[in-house]
Amino acid sequence: MMETFCGRSCDVCGQKEALGCPGCKAGPGRPFGGECELARCCRQKGHESCDTCLFQGRCATLRDRNRQLEYRQRRMEEERERAAEIARRAPALGKWLRVLFWLVIAANVIGLAGSDYFRQAAPGIYLLSRTGALACQAAYGTVLLMLSREEHGYRTAGVCALAAMGANALVAVISGTGDPPDWILLLAIPAGLLALIGMYGECNANSQVLDGVDNCLAEKWTKLWKWYVGCVAAMFGSILILAMPLLGGIVLLGATIGDLVVNILKIVYLYRTSKIFGMYAADSRERSM
Repeated sequence: MMETFCGRSCDVCGQKEALGCPGCKAGPGRPFGGECELARCCRQKGHESCDTCLFQGRCATLRDRNRQLEYRQRRMEEERERAAEIARRAPALGKWLRVLFWLVIAANVIGLAGSDYFRQAAPGIYLLSRTGALACQAAYGTVLLMLSREEHGYRTAGVCALAAMGANALVAVISGTGDPPDWILLLAIPAGLLALIGMYGECNANSQVLDGVDNCLAEKWTKLWKWYVGCVAAMFGSILILAMPLLGGIVLLGATIGDLVVNILKIVYLYRTSKIFGMYAADSRERSM
């Protein structure tokens, strides 16, 4: 059986010992974690080597086989640079993402006192809840801007969070006058759009910083944004079908439950993301000691 896929001999490779390579089929050509395109191609087509492939005469990858070692070294260097960049950003990401996690928890707890029941039964608690919610939103946007030093995508989320906080604060001030005008409801539209854009920026930024660190969790952040869009669309849809109260109520109930699930998942993902970078930061400190 040929020792390599492309036909080259491992014995004439000047970098075999320097790279600690155990051989093509056990090293860069192995089924899992391998990094040779020729090996991957042969395995996908069921060939033991390129010699049994009908397309070998016009295969650009095979013609470029002498540069595979160069490509491998370049990828290894890129991986080392990527690991160094992750280690550099991990302390800040772990710290500020953990702060975001606790801010979300605080905002949800404070929001419980912002219901209409407290508005009628305990106006003081209701007012304190609204003020606390705005403070949490302002702090959240500020932390996102702090995170933008490590990943630019957080900047959009931070700006949108602070702008939405401003719109909500304006609504709170005008509503507190005792007889708010009808047009005050129109402020809910830009505030909703800002929340939508901000959620996209945050989910996308979290996915970007996790790329190459935890690709599974990065994909979950991307899906979370799609779920959030679906919930927002369902809520608007329930308003548009008010002519059918039963159907509109069912859609609104589904959107409310979906929004709750999205909020819970966001808390879980924030915890996991902050924990991952916290572990990276701890490992980096141990290696530097």
